[in-house]
Amino acid sequence: MNTFYQYYSNFLVKLSREDLISKIIFFLICLIPLGLIAGTLVSESIIILLSLIYLIKFRKKLISNNLKPLLFVLLFIAAYLIINLIFSINYNSSLLRNLFFIKYLIFVLGTITFLTSKEYRIEFIFYCWIIILILFSLDLYYQFTFHENILGYVTAIPKHRTSSFMFDELKAGSLLFGLSLIPVIFNIKYSNKKNKNLFVYILFFFILAIYVTGERANFLKCLTVVLPLIFFVEKKNLPKIIIGSGILLVVISAIFLNKSEFKAKYYENVFLPIKNNNYNVFKYIDETEYGKHRSDALKIFNEKKFFGVGNKNFRIICEKDKYDFLSKAEFDNVTCTTHPHQFYYELLAEHGMFGFLIFLIVIFLFMKQFYNFFILKKDFIILTNFILIISFFYPLIPSGSFFTSFNASIFWLNLSLYYSLMIIVKKRNS
Repeated sequence: MNTFYQYYSNFLVKLSREDLISKIIFFLICLIPLGLIAGTLVSESIIILLSLIYLIKFRKKLISNNLKPLLFVLLFIAAYLIINLIFSINYNSSLLRNLFFIKYLIFVLGTITFLTSKEYRIEFIFYCWIIILILFSLDLYYQFTFHENILGYVTAIPKHRTSSFMFDELKAGSLLFGLSLIPVIFNIKYSNKKNKNLFVYILFFFILAIYVTGERANFLKCLTVVLPLIFFVEKKNLPKIIIGSGILLVVISAIFLNKSEFKAKYYENVFLPIKNNNYNVFKYIDETEYGKHRSDALKIFNEKKFFGVGNKNFRIICEKDKYDFLSKAEFDNVTCTTHPHQFYYELLAEHGMFGFLIFLIVIFLFMKQFYNFFILKKDFIILTNFILIISFFYPLIPSGSFFTSFNASIFWLNLSLYYSLMIIVKKRNS
């Protein structure tokens, strides 16, 4: 208790020395998880407000030598989105999403500049996020147990999914996956021995919370992010990790065996159909709703191979009678949905081969930079953050639309954390 009080007092002293604009930035970044829980209007307002403040406060620092390579890549993406807008079949649908990408460019560069100028900032922001997400997760557990949250809200599919204070938006797993893992793992590395153990248990707490949201894709992604950490565990801490993992596995197994909805979700709806298709994953996907979306996306791609139909225009196919190139009989059964629910098919349908090649170039540069850094530092925080970012682009696993406000905010925030942590790790190891 005294340690916490001392830490909190030290933080208040440091915060008191900040200027007013820095305090506002600090406060807004701490509120990002709440903004994402509250909805698009709130989260977008926070991102836009931060971007405007960064422009006012940092100006030339946003194009500093350290950030110039990243700036060029982000400008490259922004320029491409202008080209995509030119070739969009529905200009109005793509306009705001493509032009307002500039806010993420400023947001990323500004957040990196702010977090790395004083290291204590990222540490306390992570504490704020963890507290917010613990409270959010507790309500998820309550809703999972009683089929309603503490406000009495029941989801549309109460036995399958939990949403807590996100209500109709079934994105709780995405939120926890995107914002809880890096802060906790950061504290596992840099906390003292006593707190290190606490944060290991908090990590298990969040993994289980992601599971009870009922979001299969995010739970599977979570495992790919967390499991590599085993290779970095010190031998003296291995027994604790094994015990904690064992308890987590028992709880997950108990839920799986006693909740028919969860058993169906993982075993009957996924494993058995894959097995019945001789473990041919592609054939299994073809028989699902995602297979239909994939088929539709590929048909659209075949009609607009080079530049696609434009950002946010997959949904416009529902009004295909308005577009001559979609008048062919093969489009009679195109599924009416907002996006193909898989990043690569969304990219091919809405951005074509040109956009696909842009993505390959950017992701290659990103992976090359990570490899060069990791070979030198072998830092598991950077590894974890890298895997989390790459998980947005996993093939086969269903995903939300990459360009929606919710997913884009989480992605660009994690990219900001990735580069901020790289700079911090370099400073601490120099």
